[in-house]
Amino acid sequence: MSVKFKKRLFYGCLIIILVLIGVLRFNHLIKREELAHKTNSQSQNISLVYLKMVTKNEGWAIGSDKVYRTIDGGATWEDVTPQGAKEIYTWYFLNSDLAWIVSSRDLKGTLYRTENGGRHWVEEEVPFNLGLLFFTPSEKSYNGWALKNYGPASGSSPVDVYKLINGSWSMIHKGQGPGTTLEKPGTLPYAGYKNGFVFLPDTKTGFVTIEYRELGKYGLYVTRDGGYTWLQSILPIPSEYSDSSIYITAPIFFNDEKESTGILPVWFMNKEGDYSVVFFITHDKGQSWSGAPPFRTKERIISINITDRSHWWVLTESKLYGTRDGGNTWNELHHPKGAVQIQFVTPKVGWALINLDTGTEILHSNNGGVSWKRIF
Repeated sequence: MSVKFKKRLFYGCLIIILVLIGVLRFNHLIKREELAHKTNSQSQNISLVYLKMVTKNEGWAIGSDKVYRTIDGGATWEDVTPQGAKEIYTWYFLNSDLAWIVSSRDLKGTLYRTENGGRHWVEEEVPFNLGLLFFTPSEKSYNGWALKNYGPASGSSPVDVYKLINGSWSMIHKGQGPGTTLEKPGTLPYAGYKNGFVFLPDTKTGFVTIEYRELGKYGLYVTRDGGYTWLQSILPIPSEYSDSSIYITAPIFFNDEKESTGILPVWFMNKEGDYSVVFFITHDKGQSWSGAPPFRTKERIISINITDRSHWWVLTESKLYGTRDGGNTWNELHHPKGAVQIQFVTPKVGWALINLDTGTEILHSNNGGVSWKRIF
């Protein structure tokens, strides 16, 4: 090999090395710039109205018609709002990747869907812009339903049920309209505000909960055919609450190979202003219900969180309580002042959403609510 050839080979290798170093430095600068942009965005005050953590590290949030996502346990949040989404009326977060939001533009509903954690959204026009969404996973994809709400009128709201069939939204149930005096069997009533909507993994069993302004009245409707027909279900509510205001929310189900356990929290306020919560339990998909011992408090209830079959939390105006045995005993924990929502993903790991005039704060607990630390 000649000396001249060796020199050419040396300089050629040197040029390649310098180019590679330049590319690496350029990529490093880009990553530093992207990180600085994300970090600086956290210095701005954001206002969140809803928090949904799906793992210890990953979660979603809604605020000021924005969609946010975290991958570090809530310490930083990235704005992943789909382009074009303006007024966000309802949403559903299935896991760290799958999410849906409904935005209203010119009185039309637009459904945005992401399957990669908000990096990319697909939009479609849908026949609803108000109401509730619910999705369940399936082997190849997911199952979806929507409870279309036409808007409350004097405490009542007509609703229709839509189902995702072969990629399109089809109305499968027409609820009763205004002016109806008698309830039609198999039909969701016009009266009352529909505030809860849930389906089980079997895709056949579902529930709608209804709040009424009348004392001692509540609504729980169940479907056994995937949402086509709905029948009223009765809870064994103690007689002491017959003249109380009743607030009912959708049941939460925990499913495994052995059984499906549903927990439905119902809280009551009597004429003296005292509050009680009864957690109703079902092990047969709502065929029968039994109540846990009532939880009682003098303060207004702000938020209830159910993590599993045994671990539940109740947040009031100035106190936080937790149970580890399905409501048989309750312990007072450290209250996160100003909290409007609490959520635990394990019996130990949880968050508290704090809304202040200056923006939102998020507190984190790794001991079941015994102590809290601000992370955002």
